[in-house]
Amino acid sequence: MTLDDAFWLGLLGLSIAAAVGDIRRFRIPNALPAAVVGLFAVRVAVLGLWHEALWSVLVAAIVLAVGFGLFVMRWLGGGDVKLIAAISLWAGPEQIFLFVYTIALTGGVMALGLLVSLTLAVVSAKLRGKEGQRRPLRGQRLPYGVAIAVGALYLSLGHLGVL
Repeated sequence: MTLDDAFWLGLLGLSIAAAVGDIRRFRIPNALPAAVVGLFAVRVAVLGLWHEALWSVLVAAIVLAVGFGLFVMRWLGGGDVKLIAAISLWAGPEQIFLFVYTIALTGGVMALGLLVSLTLAVVSAKLRGKEGQRRPLRGQRLPYGVAIAVGALYLSLGHLGVL
């Protein structure tokens, strides 16, 4: 295992911590994206990846700007946007589309799972004659930190040569 591999495993650990926190409280603390950025900065300094870092910062800034728009439209939470932008540093221009695609695909599967489970709950309530006790479909939330962590997992495993 190389030193760079250890940095990628650190990213993976921080991403998993964000997913767990999002599942528990629907919140990603600011400390986690800050730690992702800090770990990236240490990686750049230790490994001398200055040229790559410049392009990665540009990509992350674009992702943050787009994410802010999604936040304003209430499609993503603020913690989600900050975490995606922070991990985008690691993806850089070479892997950003794969990272975003993985997040979108995972989020779509999660949304479909939520829709199916809520639909089954409505059908079950109707069959039991308790229609008034069903949960509304509108207003349900997804812990999107999970989808973001899957994107980071895919990036990390790709870098580590597992995928």
